[in-house]
Amino acid sequence: MSLILWEHISKTDHDEIDHQHQRMLESINTLRVLHQRGQQAAIAIALDDIAVFLQQHFAFEERLMHDSDYTYLEPHEIANKLFLKKLARFQQRFAAQEDMFEEMHASLTRWIGFHIHMMNRQ
Repeated sequence: MSLILWEHISKTDHDEIDHQHQRMLESINTLRVLHQRGQQAAIAIALDDIAVFLQQHFAFEERLMHDSDYTYLEPHEIANKLFLKKLARFQQRFAAQEDMFEEMHASLTRWIGFHIHMMNRQ
């Protein structure tokens, strides 16, 4: 699987959210590069960074949605919590040296597209 280009991702028209989404996309791409270089320890660190960043990103988005009376806030919060749990399971599997990088990377790639296109453009 190749790297994902920001130009292929739709924008939300909120500069800070778009910046955060771009940062997340870059993190997913970094995972790919680290994997290609065989840098397992760096992948584990990058996954930890992604988990922390996503917690902050979701909190920021949810505050904005709450403040604007976003109709789908509750389903968005549920989806965010479920994704964080999924990411934690990937981290555990990776730490156990399970051969699951491609599955994890594909899941992150699908998620970022879904998150931006479906959840944030409503």
